[in-house]
Amino acid sequence: MKICYVGVSAPRLVNLIGDMRDRGHEVHWIAIDTPKYIFPNIDIHDSIKLYGRSFLGRNLLAPYYFFLFKKKVNLISPDILHAINVGWTGWFSVLSGFKNVIVTTQGGDVMIRQNMNNDLIHKWLRSYTLQHAAVVTYGNDTMLNDIKQWACPKRAFKYFAGVNFDLINFTKPQNKLRKKLNIENRKVVFSPRTFVPNSNIDIVIQTIPIVKKSFPDVVYVFTYHVENNDYSSRMKELIGRLDVAGNCMFLEEVCPNEMASYYSISDVVISILTSDGMPATLLESMAMKKTLIISKIPSYLGLMNENYALMVDHRDKQTTAKAVIKGLTRDEETAQMKEIAYNWVRQNADIRKLNDSLEKLYYEINV
Repeated sequence: MKICYVGVSAPRLVNLIGDMRDRGHEVHWIAIDTPKYIFPNIDIHDSIKLYGRSFLGRNLLAPYYFFLFKKKVNLISPDILHAINVGWTGWFSVLSGFKNVIVTTQGGDVMIRQNMNNDLIHKWLRSYTLQHAAVVTYGNDTMLNDIKQWACPKRAFKYFAGVNFDLINFTKPQNKLRKKLNIENRKVVFSPRTFVPNSNIDIVIQTIPIVKKSFPDVVYVFTYHVENNDYSSRMKELIGRLDVAGNCMFLEEVCPNEMASYYSISDVVISILTSDGMPATLLESMAMKKTLIISKIPSYLGLMNENYALMVDHRDKQTTAKAVIKGLTRDEETAQMKEIAYNWVRQNADIRKLNDSLEKLYYEINV
């Protein structure tokens, strides 16, 4: 089967592309940014460089890039056109007129209605895309409810980026990484979420002075920060004002194949987003048997409860700090929690089983 994916070079798409190639399919990738990962035996087509441009620039150039996109799709002539995200990738894919279009929602792309009251064109495009795609995939029931606030899809299919248990393996020791980072004897809180307001990194940072009272040598390890991003700059200023720079470490973007190492050296993984879909971060943390701290938001509450993770009030530094201290203390309750979470993710989030179901869907609609 000839499958063409459309999307940015995010880990979830990279993993999917690699797996479908290994299953023997002819795989093409229309990248919406400059690809960071190069695969053998995969045709990566010219980037459609709309991301990173100004709002005006994106909208002025959109017709030109849509013309190029449609030309590429016609040239490739795939059996399946699979767009990751309801934004430009989904819009272009559905508007191209191609029959077998699958659109995978990721959470934020359908959970933003309250922020789009004045953006009528983009609201219409999202609704049109979700209504006219052959299949719309969703990660959990909360996401499906959000999708239906935009439009009623022709067919909804449950699918999300699962866990590759060959890579995410809690039995592999990572003492060398602790030594490399010079944190051999320190408690580690790992924050793997992007430095954007939705991630509530400011609340994570504000817990540090509180946690230090119980664990003076604790280190918070942050990844996906952007040096020239205004939010990142403000967060680093906050760290300076709180005088906790000695308790913070910043990593460059971590390759998906290396994420297990960072989970492994962590005592606690924290993800307290305002809105989220079905994030691999949570599933991978559970698979690594790590104490997970998450916010009480609908998508997380619909997926799990206090048996799986330490759940904290939204944007509340006190309850969040209390949860971090509890996670670092390693009591019997958190030990049981990690086992329950691990068993759930083994049963429900194996990437091979999830991709088996997706591959079956490809064959069903390619008739």
